[in-house]
Amino acid sequence: IGANLGLFTLTVNANKAIKKSYLIEPNFLLNNDLKTNLKVFKFNKYKIINKSITDKKEKKSSLFLPNKNNSFHAAQGSLTEWSQIFANRISSSSKNKMRSEATTYDKLEISNIGGDQLIKKEKIKKLDFVKIDVEGSELNVLRSMFNSITNLKPIVYIEITDDTQRKIKVITDLFKSYGKLFMLEKNKLKIIKRKLNLTQCSHFYLLSNSY
Repeated sequence: IGANLGLFTLTVNANKAIKKSYLIEPNFLLNNDLKTNLKVFKFNKYKIINKSITDKKEKKSSLFLPNKNNSFHAAQGSLTEWSQIFANRISSSSKNKMRSEATTYDKLEISNIGGDQLIKKEKIKKLDFVKIDVEGSELNVLRSMFNSITNLKPIVYIEITDDTQRKIKVITDLFKSYGKLFMLEKNKLKIIKRKLNLTQCSHFYLLSNSY
């Protein structure tokens, strides 16, 4: 979810174990480059879905693309209203430097769909791994596919680069009876405790209690 140019999918597929990958990327402007990358690496077990996974009820949303020096960056799109980004001004230490330095934002209209709705529509009965890299909309994605995650029990990788402490608390509370959230530190999974400072970490894994 947040396929971008498909590099994560290609990396994971290095062991040739993927039976099928659903590349969910609302920004259709990335499609040609995404398809080219997959073709170069001879990966053909995929389906591209140009929709935003969200718990919002509206059928359409606006994807805001950061613009710096009259050049917009398609790979850094966010569903966060650009005025909110400027009002809260992402700190200069943010890992997302492009968004923090943007002078304005271009707007792209995209389609929305709930995560559980998509799983049902695609008739997905087995789900091993979910990658969520959605530039700030992590909670919307997780809430929209809560049933699919708790029923199918995939490993869920979540990248969080802003408002980390609050989001981790919300996710932990939301999936409290399902499993535990871990942080990736020095290539090792570490259980998250309330008092940890998570601002320097951006890679998190949600695992069910059955693991």
